[in-house]
Amino acid sequence: MNYSGIDSFTELGNRRLMQTRFDQFAGDGTEFAIILIDIDGFIYFNDRYGHAEGDEKLKLIAKLICQNLPDGIDVFRAGGEEFIIIINNLKMAEVVLLAMQICNPHSADVGRIFLSVVKTWKPNAFGLKLCSVSL
Repeated sequence: MNYSGIDSFTELGNRRLMQTRFDQFAGDGTEFAIILIDIDGFIYFNDRYGHAEGDEKLKLIAKLICQNLPDGIDVFRAGGEEFIIIINNLKMAEVVLLAMQICNPHSADVGRIFLSVVKTWKPNAFGLKLCSVSL
């Protein structure tokens, strides 16, 4: 990845690189899955603890997301407290397991993650809400 494809704050891929990967997989017919992650209630966390503490929390969450994924899986910061994971070459059951691992609370310091959707990008696509918890 070149620097223009990196979110300088979290060191994850940025929206530009995310769009490139999406176009690449969608364009060549590769079957892939998308995991959308939103940190529910993050604005209230920032209001209560301050933006500096919120920034540290976002960096920690980004790190924990990556720790639960095998090498070669693309993780992006879509903006704010939203993250996107694009996965190819895995069966849907494996994608769901990965999503569930991310959704589990990792420690009291992280808070709780709202993982909103797992979806394959194919005609037989489906959505699955795995958990709905908040900071």
